[in-house]
Amino acid sequence: MFNKGHNQCKKKSAGIYKTSIQIFVKAYIKQVQAEYEAKGSEYEVDDDALEYLTCQQYYYNNNMVSQ
Repeated sequence: MFNKGHNQCKKKSAGIYKTSIQIFVKAYIKQVQAEYEAKGSEYEVDDDALEYLTCQQYYYNNNMVSQ
């Protein structure tokens, strides 16, 4: 997240950063893809797997359930 010399190892943190799991995973995958591309390789992600990052609704015993 930081380049060398940006005090990332100091005991006093610069701040606390929060994000949703969906945003973190998508950003992480984008970063990994960029790193692979820079090396002349390819990193593929199953788009169906990314659908599990959001809640899904379904009926169970005639009740709507979010999971």
